[in-house]
Amino acid sequence: MMRFIDCISAVFVRDMRIALTHPLGLVSRFVNALVGIYGLYCLSSLFDPHGHLGSERFIPFSYFSYTTINVAFMLLQATALQAFASALRGDQVNGSLEPILQTQSLSLPYVLAVGLWPLLLSFIQVTCTLAFAARLLGLDTQHLNLSALLLFIALSTLVMMAVSILSAAAVIRFKQLPPSMYLISGAAPVLAGVMFPVSRLPQQMQILSWLLPLTHALHGLRGAFQGASISELRYDAAWLGCASIVLLPIAIGALELATRRCRDDGTLSHI
Repeated sequence: MMRFIDCISAVFVRDMRIALTHPLGLVSRFVNALVGIYGLYCLSSLFDPHGHLGSERFIPFSYFSYTTINVAFMLLQATALQAFASALRGDQVNGSLEPILQTQSLSLPYVLAVGLWPLLLSFIQVTCTLAFAARLLGLDTQHLNLSALLLFIALSTLVMMAVSILSAAAVIRFKQLPPSMYLISGAAPVLAGVMFPVSRLPQQMQILSWLLPLTHALHGLRGAFQGASISELRYDAAWLGCASIVLLPIAIGALELATRRCRDDGTLSHI
């Protein structure tokens, strides 16, 4: 356990120090997020300020509140989805991956560690973005159910982490980033109801939407901001919980198998 903790802390400190040597990149990342939220605020002025999205089951939302919560937390889910595989691919290209994974230690601690700093930075960014929107732009947070919010952040991040660990296994084995990021940057924002409710989709597309973890994550997170209790959101929570229980063991097994195969055939150093 101590070796597990030491590995994670060492890699986390390394990534943090590297990031802090380029403060302009960190600042621009936060500025871009705030400008994007302000753009949503301007876009929402095209809608009736007293109207609300009737498809929401809980306390009515304005369009600005609906899209701001979706976009902010989609950023966190996108980071969880790509952080591990992207960081691992970077280490693979610069040659630092092979000497670490050639040891007999498990690959899981290292893969988890390389994604921690991006996840923490993304969580801080989401918090600052929502605080900015609530303080200056009128995002409604007065009904926020904090326990439900934390539960859905944890469950949805676990599911995305499982997919990202599977992607990391593909990076180790096939030396390429898999197309998992298209789940977030492609059709998922449409199918998951980021800019408009899922109920506006055709019936067949609503079935596809139900299969996406992002749909259940965003519905639960919006419900938390609308004051919904965990019991009212139990179906979305159960979907994410079952998905994480199924996917995490598969992802960890795939990661260990990919690492073992590459050790055996001597391809860890290939890029």
